[in-house]
Amino acid sequence: MSQLKTIYVINHTHWDREWYETKDTYLAKLKTGVLYLLDKLDRGEVANFFFDGQTIVVEDLRDVLNHADFERFEAYLFAGKIEIGPWYVLSDGFLCDEETYMQNLAIGMEIAERYNQRVPLAYLPDTFGHIGQIPQIMHAHGIETAFIHRGANSKTVETMWEGSDGSVLKTFVLPLNSGYYQTMFHEEQTHFLTAIAEYVAATQSYQVADSIVILNGCDHTFMPDDFAAKMTQLEQAYPGVTIKQVVMSEYLEAVLPTFSTTERITAEQQAPGKAYVLPGVWSTRTYLKQQNRQLVDTLTTQVEPLLAWLNASETNTEYVTYLWKKALQNIPHDSLCGCSIDEVHREMEIRTQQGLDGAKRLMTEMVHLQSPLDFTQTQLGMNPYFSYYHEQVLPGKYTQTVEICVPASTEQPRHLRLQRQGQDIPLEIFAVEREERLFATYNQAPSYQNVDCYQVCLTDDFTGRGCYQYEINLEATPCVLAVRESCEMISNAFYEVSVDSGILRCYRKSDQKYFDNWLIFKHELDAGDTYNYSAPQLNPQQYGRIMHAQAYKQGPKQWLTLTYELTAPAKLDENRQMGSEQWLTMPITVEIELTATDEQMRIALSFDQKFQDAKIQLGCSLNQAKLLQADTAFELVERTIGTAVIGKAAPQKEIPWTQFPTLRHIYVPTEKIQITHDGLTEGTFTQLPTANYVWLTLVRAVGWLSRRDLNSRGGGAGPSYVTPEAQCQRQYNCQLQISLEAQTYQANTYQQLVPRFAVQGNRAMSEYDFVASDNPAIQITRTVQNENALHVRLVNPTHVEQETQLTVFGQTTKAVLAPKTFMTVVRTDERKGMEL
Repeated sequence: MSQLKTIYVINHTHWDREWYETKDTYLAKLKTGVLYLLDKLDRGEVANFFFDGQTIVVEDLRDVLNHADFERFEAYLFAGKIEIGPWYVLSDGFLCDEETYMQNLAIGMEIAERYNQRVPLAYLPDTFGHIGQIPQIMHAHGIETAFIHRGANSKTVETMWEGSDGSVLKTFVLPLNSGYYQTMFHEEQTHFLTAIAEYVAATQSYQVADSIVILNGCDHTFMPDDFAAKMTQLEQAYPGVTIKQVVMSEYLEAVLPTFSTTERITAEQQAPGKAYVLPGVWSTRTYLKQQNRQLVDTLTTQVEPLLAWLNASETNTEYVTYLWKKALQNIPHDSLCGCSIDEVHREMEIRTQQGLDGAKRLMTEMVHLQSPLDFTQTQLGMNPYFSYYHEQVLPGKYTQTVEICVPASTEQPRHLRLQRQGQDIPLEIFAVEREERLFATYNQAPSYQNVDCYQVCLTDDFTGRGCYQYEINLEATPCVLAVRESCEMISNAFYEVSVDSGILRCYRKSDQKYFDNWLIFKHELDAGDTYNYSAPQLNPQQYGRIMHAQAYKQGPKQWLTLTYELTAPAKLDENRQMGSEQWLTMPITVEIELTATDEQMRIALSFDQKFQDAKIQLGCSLNQAKLLQADTAFELVERTIGTAVIGKAAPQKEIPWTQFPTLRHIYVPTEKIQITHDGLTEGTFTQLPTANYVWLTLVRAVGWLSRRDLNSRGGGAGPSYVTPEAQCQRQYNCQLQISLEAQTYQANTYQQLVPRFAVQGNRAMSEYDFVASDNPAIQITRTVQNENALHVRLVNPTHVEQETQLTVFGQTTKAVLAPKTFMTVVRTDERKGMEL
């Protein structure tokens, strides 16, 4: 580096909205800290302040500051003295999907622009590693610069970050282990200049430019009271060096014109050499990941497309944003990662449920505006139309189970038929239950009605994502249920699945290949914390045994219900080096479902988790496959067989890990296997004597937010708080779809894991095939209406070029996507607003 000419000081705080204290505790601290900051700005004791790249702080402060003080805060925003954005919240890197990233930026940038602010920076100071598509996401929003820390090893501060698609960002890799966490100004008066001198000397060895930056701040903390005096001392200690307090946009404006480097980093950043990357968070409190997955998928595959189909997006913009904010408030890296105190995660579950409840009610109300449900009438003729919303964009024949309710007007339920466009639809009635239901809408008084609820299995040809209309007809004859029959195994055109001598076996008919011990459960002890898995000294693995199996069929579906028993130590012993003397047996129920013509096997798991200090995994046999692909946002990434590292991490280091992140899918091209899950976001790929297995972590039960005695990590990652609820002793339900006939990667199969949405009403509505694609490898992540246009986002996560015939409201166009890229197709929508 040439002679130092400038030291830039960016005053900031890294504001974890919730972590080792609750959101409301931090909010009280935020209110006090901002008033302290405003007073210092008023007196000229500090020049400016950068608020951690987030904009949610504006909404939080609006709730807790009085009107005059909030106006003071806003005045400094308008003046550019306090800077926010571009994100709504600082999220986790590997647990967020495509549209979560896009909405986080879109909402954050919209809030910042209200105050005439734009920070053209991917500010990611504390994310636990970075996905490889950050450069492409940023380019889509007009951002060409990044500030990152964890996971990125660079020889210089200035580097070029080449994303998986080839997009490049000018990137500042925060030097040293301290990253954004620089507390030199908080040192005692006699020590702070020494601390700064040490930092300057260490940083200069990483620097290309003739300047350095001090990110003056740390977690949940504002500058010290004697900051102004220390700035004067700093200027006196460095004569001839310009000392400037700047916000982030001013820093970029000053240094980017001369940005120069030969250093380059590529794709995803997971290197633990400089700072902890904390991969254990992928499996901590997996129930939070599952809940978040359900809310985001409901918004992207149901709410937004349905509103577009109804031409009702404009009147619901604010409410949909409100629902998105419920999801986004759960994605910060200490929230969705599961590494906060128990009280934080209880509140997260409430926020998610609020979002799901609101989404379902919004969809129901919008459909009923066009086809009301007149529950004041007891005759079926008043409500004969059944609207079923189909999420899957790939055309084909699908078998779905739905609920239809009719007034209980006779002593015995009558037989039910469905017609679509005047044609009878093949269906089977699995069950009918008579019960009292409460019906209520915005313009009718609540009413209790006795109804017959039919569980109906219908098979139909669906031409894409859209709302399909059926007419309900009741016959005079009593209801006839599909016969339920026992069988020795379950089978369809693709597979035979059976249990032989306690071993689950799947036979693939296309090439006569067997997968033995196909699904297995494994228990191992975990002496780690919410951030890192850590094996104790003695860690024998225990495997579940099949104790009972029953196969049966009903209509077009077949099921194999299995009961496993997993017996293992109840917890660690007092020394945390081996299992306790007490052992537990945990039953696990597995239901494998086949339909006659579907290559997807649906698998439901259920168990009451009672273990402590344990990792419980589900293993799927891959025969002799040597590599697989797992998805992160906008990308499939190859993962290879891993070997666990035995030993103890050096201070401030992590040992290499074998687990990898997965958002929704794991694809094994050599075996034509695809596994789709509902939020089991940690995978492991290992070799056993009989076959290679991919493992999905169902539960990682730990009782500490952070510990300082782990073999896998050389130090703490937060306060050593006890978090009993991180032991995850609760009921677990998981859903998967597995195909052993996946000729290509199937990007949209996760949509079939979203709970079905269907409503009844008294008027027929026009059917629309909202969007369809003929290429299963292309993912459609979002379909929305924006003003007079329909926007469809396509993603090609594969490493080869993909093309599709895309149909949007009957208009077909060809779209070609380069490897690992996304694009938005826009179609003009000439319809007027929804007629109420």
